[in-house]
Amino acid sequence: FFLMIRRPPRSRPLYSSAASVVYMRQRMRLEYPDLSPRLQHLLSFAISHPQEMALETISEIAQKAQAPPSSLVSFAKHFGFQGFSSMQKVFRSGLVSSISNYRQRTRDLEKRLSENQKGITPPYLDYFIEGGIESLNNLRQSVNESDLKKVVELLAESKTVYLVAQRRSFPVAFYLHYALSHLGKPAQLLDSLGGMLSEQGKVMKEGDALFVVSFPPYAPEVLNLVKEASLEKIKIIGLTDSPLSPLLNHTDVHLEVHEKDRFGFRGLSFPALYCLALCLVFELGRLLDHQNGYKILLKVFLPNRP
Repeated sequence: FFLMIRRPPRSRPLYSSAASVVYMRQRMRLEYPDLSPRLQHLLSFAISHPQEMALETISEIAQKAQAPPSSLVSFAKHFGFQGFSSMQKVFRSGLVSSISNYRQRTRDLEKRLSENQKGITPPYLDYFIEGGIESLNNLRQSVNESDLKKVVELLAESKTVYLVAQRRSFPVAFYLHYALSHLGKPAQLLDSLGGMLSEQGKVMKEGDALFVVSFPPYAPEVLNLVKEASLEKIKIIGLTDSPLSPLLNHTDVHLEVHEKDRFGFRGLSFPALYCLALCLVFELGRLLDHQNGYKILLKVFLPNRP
């Protein structure tokens, strides 16, 4: 007779706690370049919409992701889950600490949906305000203390901080340049005036730091400068939107601000971006002025004080 030997099951990653979300995101980012276009699309959606992935049904998510539910099941199985529901539990575990009253949030959502169905649409301003508040609340989850500390230390250790951003990311880099100048930290804004961004970047030397702000669609000229800087052993700090950002292939440390849009406008991340920028400036001032009685911080935040 033939002896039937069962092949041992394939090892699957253990996703059992909120900490597992970090591991899952890291694995997804590493595998992203080798995924099919359909799976890349779903991965980008999942990373950009963690709350929807955690709280909504598979049919609702499929509709928003513009993909059939079967694709979501295949997506989950690709990353070692038995099905979509087991993957959703991991997304849900990552939100447990940030959801204070799930039932109340559900009732609020149902109320909003019923109002829309009746044709009673709240003022557009209210939508934008809610988007800004949501962006600020998400900042608590996307930025951790260790990365924040690394960024501040890199800024403090660098001889000169070079800042670069284009298009809608530019105001954040401009503000950081303004604030760093008031701290007395040598800083240069690479503004690409006359299309000379690559040439401007050639002044950077080892020991300097490059602070890059880039969000979709990720300005190609900025990405090219980042690649060139990494070859010159420049320390690179990234401020971007997700672990799938192309910046992360070259950064020494990065901070994430997840974008939310209303009516197709993504500028609602600005409150979180400026909040984070202000925090960086304050923490850097504390570090630089640790033994100087906080005179620098008083000069920056209370300039008219005698």
